[in-house]
Amino acid sequence: MSHEMLGWLVLAAYLLLLALLILTRRWWTIGDVRGLPDQGQGDQERVGTKHPQAQRQSRFLVKLSESGVCCVYPDGTSRSVAWYDLQRVEIVTTDSGPFGPDVLFVLHGSSTKCIVSQGVEGETQLLERLQQLPGFRNEAVIEAMCCPENQRFLCWERAASVDSQAKAKGEDD
Repeated sequence: MSHEMLGWLVLAAYLLLLALLILTRRWWTIGDVRGLPDQGQGDQERVGTKHPQAQRQSRFLVKLSESGVCCVYPDGTSRSVAWYDLQRVEIVTTDSGPFGPDVLFVLHGSSTKCIVSQGVEGETQLLERLQQLPGFRNEAVIEAMCCPENQRFLCWERAASVDSQAKAKGEDD
């Protein structure tokens, strides 16, 4: 095989790889939560993926307000959970990083759910706000950040926090 023919084959392979990357660009910018442990109803929602390039995450946004949290996804859809309706906060970890979502905050309302990928705009403020919930388990956050496998970490649950506050008040009396 001549050097010229080899050069053309390398160029063709490069162009084919480039075309494949362009065609799968949507996979790089939006993932889903398939394959996560203990899938529940609604876990197939789209999430912004954690990727080394921050520009991909800039298409995903978390907005906080006095009334709740709103997750705006790259395709323009959004999900909201009101603070008064927040029932449970989990962190889900996966083994799909860095090209797929590997740390996700899941905010469960009674009938809605927001899934927030780590590293997106507003995620730091969201965590700060969640840490103000009575009985929020920071230990679960630390465990999740150290976990490279598919796992769920319960950070807060409404019933548990209400029960622990009632017990604490009863012990003080």
